[in-house]
Amino acid sequence: MRTSIGAKIFGLAIGLLALNLVLAGFLLTRVIRFSHELNVIAERDTPLDTALSRLNDAGMRRWLTFDRWVTALRSRPPDPSKADAAERDYEKDTAEIMQLLDDADALLRKYPSKVLDLAALTEVEVLIKQLRSEYPLMVSRQREAIASIRTGHTDRASYLLVLIEDAQRRRQAGRE
Repeated sequence: MRTSIGAKIFGLAIGLLALNLVLAGFLLTRVIRFSHELNVIAERDTPLDTALSRLNDAGMRRWLTFDRWVTALRSRPPDPSKADAAERDYEKDTAEIMQLLDDADALLRKYPSKVLDLAALTEVEVLIKQLRSEYPLMVSRQREAIASIRTGHTDRASYLLVLIEDAQRRRQAGRE
């Protein structure tokens, strides 16, 4: 039984059409999945990344403010206006960091239990918990160093400042 060329072409066209429909269906499922992943990035990853970036910036600003405060108190003669301004900025930055830690923690809780990159999220969560637990101790040491400078206990203040700087270096080395 011989089939005509027209029938062969028609069969080939039907086969290609069926293949095209299968490919279109497959690509549609990929687009839907990709759309979901883009939504996760836009609704969860980007805000968390922004919050962590703002937390990092606030931490650096606070560190510089603390340094300005110490420098103003250690200058000869001490500059009370600069020290007062640095103290106000320090208090404001301390409160901002606590708020940013809360914001980042809230954003982490919004993630669904099934996440593609669970290891990275766990690492971020651990870092936030470490910051939350170590932050009050650092603030306490910084305040103690400032109090030692104000009362004239320069040896104690120098010792505390070395401890603070060592802790800061260890944290930086641990993040890298």
